[in-house]
Amino acid sequence: MASECVGVARDDARFGITAVRERIIPGIGMWRVARHAGLGRAKRLALAAEIVDAEVAQQWGLVDWVVDAASFDAKVAELTERILSMAETSTRLTKKLTNMAFETSFADFVETYFEFQLLSMRSAEHLEVMAEHRAARAARAR
Repeated sequence: MASECVGVARDDARFGITAVRERIIPGIGMWRVARHAGLGRAKRLALAAEIVDAEVAQQWGLVDWVVDAASFDAKVAELTERILSMAETSTRLTKKLTNMAFETSFADFVETYFEFQLLSMRSAEHLEVMAEHRAARAARAR
């Protein structure tokens, strides 16, 4: 399932699931790891307690960006600013719709898509940005 956020890792980060070494089972994060990295890779991490570097974690879909330590805080700040600048309604509905890709049939997905699109097009955020767009276009036409 899609994560609730994007993942940024430092290039010196290491990832693993070592619970079996401690003679316990891994946490519920296994559900997420199996969906992102695939069943075989999840088992590899959990059953063999393998540790992988940030580059491998990115290749497997466990993180989205790998940056050097000096750039880490700036990258997190940039992504945070970008995500927070998006409209609340469309962001919330997009997260729900994306998560549905793992939970529903295509027919139900399409039905919900049209419902959510209507909600987003009627949102105050969309109406405001469209008014700004029309005003800018009118100003250019003069």
